Amino acid sequence: MDIDDPQLLTRRELLSHGFDDGEIRARRRRGDLCTVRRGAYARVLPSRPEDRHAVLVRAAVGQVSPDAVVSHLAAAVLHGLPVWGDPLRRVQLTRTRRSGGRLTADLHVHAAPLEPWETVVVDGIAVTSPLAPSSTWGVRSGSSRPWWSRTRRCGAGS
Repeated sequence: MDIDDPQLLTRRELLSHGFDDGEIRARRRRGDLCTVRRGAYARVLPSRPEDRHAVLVRAAVGQVSPDAVVSHLAAAVLHGLPVWGDPLRRVQLTRTRRSGGRLTADLHVHAAPLEPWETVVVDGIAVTSPLAPSSTWGVRSGSSRPWWSRTRRCGAGS
């Protein structure tokens, strides 16, 4: 498999192309693969924080429930809106349900009702509309360091 392709690669895809976990680890150590989140890798990570967050969003969306909608600051990033230097530590998603939100190191799932008109599709990903009252993009996500500042320098970002 040619991993010069800049697309997001999952562990499952790498295994199906003949890689094993040892080879994945070795390529990560050499900097040939960058860990985006558990089970998701990229050849390079962009240098702009917003672009890096978009990569993390795509990785997270591929690993969560299909009814999850990208929301909050993550939605603002995908819409290309300014985020005013807010830390982009976690991907924020919303699922239409009464309870069951969760918080991990790189993911914040909100449980809230979403009307169909509050969701749009951006690059094939369901995202809250900028007009949706549930967007709450003005809410700060905390002051912790972004996810990529905790990882080794990897790849030659653009």
